[in-house]
Amino acid sequence: MATTTNYNFNLIDFDKIPWHEDDHNNWHEVDALLARYLSISNVKGVWQAATTVAVGERYIDSADDTIWEVLVAHTTSSTLSFSAERAAQSTYWQSISVDASYAGDWAAGKSYTVNEFVTDNKRYGVVTTAHTSVTSYNQGVSDGNITTLIDASTLVSSSPVANTLGVGESATVAYNSSTGVFTFGLPTGATGATGSGIDVLTTRGDVAVQGASAVARLAVGSANTVLKSDGTDPSWSSIATAMIDNNAIDETKIKDAFVGDFTEVTIAAGDSILLGDVNDSGNTKRDTVQGILDLVSIAGRTVSSWCVFDGSGTFSTTPADSLNVSGVVDNGTGDYDVTWNTDFDSATEYTAVHGALTTGGFYLAAWSQDLNTTDVQVLTGKVSDGSLVDSDIVSTHAIGDLA
Repeated sequence: MATTTNYNFNLIDFDKIPWHEDDHNNWHEVDALLARYLSISNVKGVWQAATTVAVGERYIDSADDTIWEVLVAHTTSSTLSFSAERAAQSTYWQSISVDASYAGDWAAGKSYTVNEFVTDNKRYGVVTTAHTSVTSYNQGVSDGNITTLIDASTLVSSSPVANTLGVGESATVAYNSSTGVFTFGLPTGATGATGSGIDVLTTRGDVAVQGASAVARLAVGSANTVLKSDGTDPSWSSIATAMIDNNAIDETKIKDAFVGDFTEVTIAAGDSILLGDVNDSGNTKRDTVQGILDLVSIAGRTVSSWCVFDGSGTFSTTPADSLNVSGVVDNGTGDYDVTWNTDFDSATEYTAVHGALTTGGFYLAAWSQDLNTTDVQVLTGKVSDGSLVDSDIVSTHAIGDLA
């Protein structure tokens, strides 16, 4: 049998008899994986009415997919919903579908809830069982109420070692993972080792650059200069002061530099536009607004006509919304004519698609019965047997060239 890549779930052939064992094995595997990575256990399934439940059992509210734990053994209500029963018997249930939150440093005599995170010295733990803390964090761990996620006390020793190095030597640091001890090498004197670049800087704004053989100082540049490079070394270069206003680029001067002045106007379909083609060495090309729209619409093949109308008892010859539709005619049960305002160029070179919706409790289909340049006949009927029925909502979309 074929299986999935990571967890080898069975890819069941449902034509095989029987196939339920393969399906059950998949669910056993899911259950085991969830139990390994989630702290929530003893889940008995979806809550049911008139069911005997025991303390500690957990049930799912199918209305909002939250999980609740039984605090008092009882038989669930036979008339109320799960949420209504919890409202009526608030002491019977507690939610364990809570977001994780930080509860601060662990403290004795404090009520903790599941998924709260606590810290104790160098340890970071999560509450796995709702409880009131007692003598110590360690007791909470021993009782199974807290799980320690990180224990930094086992990673870093509180007693580092310092070694003295000679004048001019570089500081060192080493870590022993088996003991958690850091060892620091500290040079004597005030300065330690001489740096390899920072010492060349003398003035605020200086820049350290790598020269041919050593790090060198590039003095701070003059006002309104920027760094440039000749491909080998950096240097300062002036920029046009006409483009600078209070240390910011002046937008109006950029506009003047391009086209003199920008003016906002309304464009028309026949207006010409100049464009730069980045795939043609930046050459300028000219086209009309309509020409660009035709390119975008894939040679004019856009939705040319459409409408939405009520095909049931509240039928109106004027559709609720439309484009290029002059009216709709009800020919009888599930039979309508949609007339175009502007005819199509050819009845064989355009296509129409339709949709139908009903509240009658069955599936509908909609199709073209007669496709003309001036109109289209639309039928709506049951998917089950093809019998025509009125549709509460009918939609029609036509794509093609108009005359």
